[in-house]
Amino acid sequence: MGEPHLCPKCKQRTIYFDGICYWCRQKEKLEFYENLSKDEIKQKLKNVLAHIDEIGKYGEIYSDLTYIFYLHGICDEQIVEELTKNGEYYPSEIYKKASIKIRDELIKRLSSEENIVKLNHILSALAWQGDEVVRELFFRLYGSPKPWKTKLYADTGAYAQVAGWSFDESGKRRNLVFDRCFAYQPSKSADADVKFKVVNDEKCKFCSGEMLELTIKKESLKRLGLELKNDAVLKFCPTCVGLVQYFCQNDGNSVQTEVVGEGESEDYVRDAVATLDGQKFELASEVCAHYSYMIDSEILLGGYPQWEQDAEYLKCPKCSKSMKYIAQIPLGSLVESEGTIYVQICDECEIVGANFQCT
Repeated sequence: MGEPHLCPKCKQRTIYFDGICYWCRQKEKLEFYENLSKDEIKQKLKNVLAHIDEIGKYGEIYSDLTYIFYLHGICDEQIVEELTKNGEYYPSEIYKKASIKIRDELIKRLSSEENIVKLNHILSALAWQGDEVVRELFFRLYGSPKPWKTKLYADTGAYAQVAGWSFDESGKRRNLVFDRCFAYQPSKSADADVKFKVVNDEKCKFCSGEMLELTIKKESLKRLGLELKNDAVLKFCPTCVGLVQYFCQNDGNSVQTEVVGEGESEDYVRDAVATLDGQKFELASEVCAHYSYMIDSEILLGGYPQWEQDAEYLKCPKCSKSMKYIAQIPLGSLVESEGTIYVQICDECEIVGANFQCT
């Protein structure tokens, strides 16, 4: 192992190897694909088509295909057709703009495919295509499942959630994500969009550790089209957030908190509380909706969450509807810890919820 030294690019993070740190490599890769010209994109997609059998190796071909799609929303229909023809159906996100012809072919193959892995991929691809025909199909399968459902990874409702939508008991569609996405940057302003602070008069009922309060200003949430009466506020214990679900409602005078589940017995991230206390962030720029798929170290508002495990949308404790994802807090990049907090909201009841995942 090499001697510890600061990353030569950001001068912030300690590394033990030659080169630059993980976060700077992410940024460097992102900037490369952001700066591609139209001709370069066209050439790279042509190369993807010529080497389509290499997508599953997750190397350069896979990166070219996914990053161009995430950042520029471009995917040659011929690539999707070729993947479908070869029975691959992956990466499933690129089916987001798939044609009716492709959709119908995927539906046709559902009834004949016996390989469970490929069935999973077909359902994921259909979920991302996600038009009204797919919604109706998923709702019908949910109510009258096929025999192969017991072998599947999850029911059709879970596949829809991965693609950012769901349906209720009547089959009505509900979008769970926002198409616009914004990155935050550290701020020293007292009027910052996002703030962390210690809750002085309250301790965690499970571990007796200090509670944190996260505030996202309602003006910030207007960027997503959310019109709230008050700021979105979440009170949580950093130790127990991985084991319980927190639900909070801000009436403008106080924050009512409901906790579902059982917490931890000891406060093993006490230092993290002190690190987060007083940290503030402000909106920096609008980014692509899939930004979290490429950068996992920034606080993000809106877009699609990058789940570290499975898609997990909470149910509002008041109306029981699926909550919508609004923000991703990468705890592991803010303090000496791991994992991500996913902040969600019921836009009708104005209740904020949070869950936590780590690898």
